[in-house]
Amino acid sequence: MSSPVTVLPPEKECNAYALVFGLENYLEEKIGNVSYAERDASEIGNALRDLGYKDANVQLIINSAATCASILYEAKQLAGTAKEGDTVFFFFAGHGYTWQGKNYLMAHDTRRGDIEGTAVSLEKLFSLFSKSECRQTMFFLDCCHSGMHLGGEERGVLEDFSTEELRTYFRSANFCVVFSACDKGEKSYPSIQFKHGYWTYHLLRALRGEERGLLDDGGRLRSNALQDYLRVEVPRQLALQSTEKRIQNPKMFGDVSGTFAVADLSALLIRRAAEEKAQTVGLKDSILRHLGMGRVRELSGFDKGRGHKPPTYFNRTSESWVAGLAEGDLKDEMDKYYQKIRDTGIYKRKELEYDPPTDGGAAVRTPDFAFSIRYSQSEKDPAEYLVVRELSRLNNPALLNEAWFNNLFRSVFTEAVIQFSAPLDVEEFIDVAEDNGLDVGYDAGATYCTFSLDGFNGTVTFTADSLIYHFHNAETPKEIALQFQKASALLLGMPEIQKALPR
Repeated sequence: MSSPVTVLPPEKECNAYALVFGLENYLEEKIGNVSYAERDASEIGNALRDLGYKDANVQLIINSAATCASILYEAKQLAGTAKEGDTVFFFFAGHGYTWQGKNYLMAHDTRRGDIEGTAVSLEKLFSLFSKSECRQTMFFLDCCHSGMHLGGEERGVLEDFSTEELRTYFRSANFCVVFSACDKGEKSYPSIQFKHGYWTYHLLRALRGEERGLLDDGGRLRSNALQDYLRVEVPRQLALQSTEKRIQNPKMFGDVSGTFAVADLSALLIRRAAEEKAQTVGLKDSILRHLGMGRVRELSGFDKGRGHKPPTYFNRTSESWVAGLAEGDLKDEMDKYYQKIRDTGIYKRKELEYDPPTDGGAAVRTPDFAFSIRYSQSEKDPAEYLVVRELSRLNNPALLNEAWFNNLFRSVFTEAVIQFSAPLDVEEFIDVAEDNGLDVGYDAGATYCTFSLDGFNGTVTFTADSLIYHFHNAETPKEIALQFQKASALLLGMPEIQKALPR
């Protein structure tokens, strides 16, 4: 039989509060920096908001703002505000310290010569919350319990960080828990690959629902499941990414006899499933694209010493010549994409199809998507080349939520193209759009028309064979998908426009 889960009283509205501190830089120069602490704190704040924490209830305090006085002030205020049934989430990434058997968190203005007066006593923090009406508090401490390394590689402290104080306090605490990044005498390490502390990175994965196996049937993340995951995964990843022998064993103190509900992810999972479903509609059958151009003389194959001159005409011969000049640029770019896709470790060799540069084009295909690049000569200005980058066959929309996928194609695409199943009468469509009060732009031959939509940061263009969404500030495929969804919904809200489109 599983342990009971803490249940909040159903008859009153309960609030979730968070104090999130990231101490990456310290006033005293001899106290080393803490790599990625600011990013850790910011991402924790974002994750809590995604879980339903109200913006006003999440206090994010970074670097110079996190003085000893401000940390204690915010804790005191929250301890007085939180009521019975509420939840408090306290996160700290930075240095810790032990002085005369007492644990301290090192604030931005902490002085090593006056720890008691300038650092934040954990005993005092615990005392504030023990007097609070709120009986559900969680402390997440990503600061380690061993000697400080002044270069700032690990989240060091100056002496042993006593765990006895934590054990003593939590023997009598109700529904309270402390998660610590490592055990006594150990260090909490940052990961260059994750750009987070190892421990915080995995805590974020759990809070974001990226480790579905940790959740119970109701979509809740329980304390024991979280600790078991951190205890196993943090040292495993540390061993995989480091050639040195490094030891880091996450600990938990407090409500270990029962099961503490750290977070309820049910609403987040429902919302995410709905977003993924919405992103699938249309986008799966569209092409993400970017159109670029440049001068032929700028291509790597152009060599004035060999008598090369920018073309002044456009025909099959000049087209082929320009494609040949671009072969080196094309190969270098596509090889980088192929290697980055390989480096993810997601696809086996036989699942990656690579078409090397031929006639100005190259492509890489995976079971989930295809990416291609093509260089060609411009018909309008023969001395210019055009380059088209396209992402198509997006068979797995879940990739839109994957960091590696969004980083791979960050700032690559600027538009999404949907091909019509039948030709659009552009002239007739322009008339319908104008009759519906839209400010439409078009050329003299009515080969295209374009207009803006209130609420969409971009424009839409209609040609005889396609609908093109142009995005002004969407950098990643996920951001494009969300903007695509918004623009599509706006068009669906215009019945006359819909009637004019091909069926």
